Amino acid sequence: MFRTVSYAPSDFTRMPWKNGGGQTTELLRRGPREEYVWRLSVADIGVDGPFSRFVGMHRLISVIQGNGVRLDLGGHSSEVLAPFQTLNFDGGSEVECELLNGPVQDINLVYSPTRISPRWEWTEPGQTHDFTTSADTTLLYSPASKTTVTSTRLAPIDLPAGHLLEISNTPKPENFAVQLAASRCLIIALTTLESQSTPTHFQPKQGERNAPEPHPVSASRTGPLRNPAKGENTVRTASGPPR
Repeated sequence: MFRTVSYAPSDFTRMPWKNGGGQTTELLRRGPREEYVWRLSVADIGVDGPFSRFVGMHRLISVIQGNGVRLDLGGHSSEVLAPFQTLNFDGGSEVECELLNGPVQDINLVYSPTRISPRWEWTEPGQTHDFTTSADTTLLYSPASKTTVTSTRLAPIDLPAGHLLEISNTPKPENFAVQLAASRCLIIALTTLESQSTPTHFQPKQGERNAPEPHPVSASRTGPLRNPAKGENTVRTASGPPR
């Protein structure tokens, strides 16, 4: 039987950035602080400046408040990231962040690409979203709206805005529904590469579109995409030479 744990903001940990340039709120982490397998956090960015580097890790990022950012990735590419768009890049890259018309808040997943296969999806505002997961860990986070999560084997869970839900121990596919009054919810499915037998550990319901089959450690692996034609839910891979 799968297990669910809810985390309130009082359970999160506030800490300085690795490079000392700002503050971040760690929502959840697997592994020791200096040698974790993955970490989910929210950062407040008030001024232009460099990102911390995480050598040997990959990084997924979305802006959840504010007008967006422009990221310069080691001089190889410049990426504009609007709210709820997602970018995946090498965490060891030298990244400079330029704010677009004011401060922003972003959500980050830093993970080991040799140990974790992530899938990352934003739901549409104010809609019921169905998904199936058999991942080792599935995380749900709604930054600005109450969310209700249901399953055929789960009493409804009301998740207030800014709270985090962890679903774990799902040895076979489980069907879930996410109901939102407004805004969006982020769904992240994390499967250890040792336990992954098929690439279908996170699937949308019938009628939704999957991402193309990706390179084993490319950002495209973080699909599926709910409405790729709209653009806002597409996960982009930062261009540039491999590191």
